[in-house]
Amino acid sequence: MNDNKVLLQSRKGPVNKRELTKVLEMVGVEQDDTLMVHSQLFSLGKIESAINKSFFFNSFIASLMESVGPDGTIIFPTFTIKDFCGKGYFSIEETKSRTGVLSEEARKRSDALRIPHPIYSVAIIGKNKERFLSADMNKCFGKGSFFDLLHQENLESGRVKFLTIGIDCPPSAITYVHHIEKVMRVSYRYDKKFRGTIAQSGKECPIEVEMFVRDLDTDVAYDGDACWKLWKDKGIASVQKLGDSFLCLMNESDIHNVTTVAIKEKEDFLCVGGYCKTV
Repeated sequence: MNDNKVLLQSRKGPVNKRELTKVLEMVGVEQDDTLMVHSQLFSLGKIESAINKSFFFNSFIASLMESVGPDGTIIFPTFTIKDFCGKGYFSIEETKSRTGVLSEEARKRSDALRIPHPIYSVAIIGKNKERFLSADMNKCFGKGSFFDLLHQENLESGRVKFLTIGIDCPPSAITYVHHIEKVMRVSYRYDKKFRGTIAQSGKECPIEVEMFVRDLDTDVAYDGDACWKLWKDKGIASVQKLGDSFLCLMNESDIHNVTTVAIKEKEDFLCVGGYCKTV
């Protein structure tokens, strides 16, 4: 793959794979990392007209894989909330990712393993992909869930990081925050069951999934801006410019510890305008 081939054009000038790899290093991605990647690639600039879209997406994936090395792991969210919660159906092989074009491209790769959660599935490439198969598929968050396994992995290795590419407010994309809310049992969310069908290898099975949802009766809304301000004020976010936007990297333990303390101090700081439970 030609590292100097232009991938996209931005107001700052052209961006190629070599520059992307350099910025990944500058933001703090290291060999052996386990990265969970949330992306909005087209905020970085416009895709170079002369290149194939699949080449474009896989150039990003290749840079990520090179940055973490042969012992690293890359995780892409391939969430399908509306498919299962709205239609009651999820196919591990057929249901497309609803979390961006890069995650969908990753899902289709032969070297990717998709964790078969009907709401919060992920496509994983790299050394430790088999480890997350033990996640409880009947839970979205909390003990035994995929997000809990991420936390446990970081307690052992210290190398689990969240990378956002081209997203203005990273907390709005990092679903892991809702796992922390579940662990803390915040009062503005509650457990709700969703039932449907999961399909794999031509077989269909019923499944029930527990999700920690917002109290919609009170119009409570997630305050990503307040969360982003907290993370920046605490200095846990490493940010580097790329094209028209930026990359942001944070360690799972920093997000977990800082956000947990903030919820303990003010439970509803993640709610726009606060939260008042109806009687």
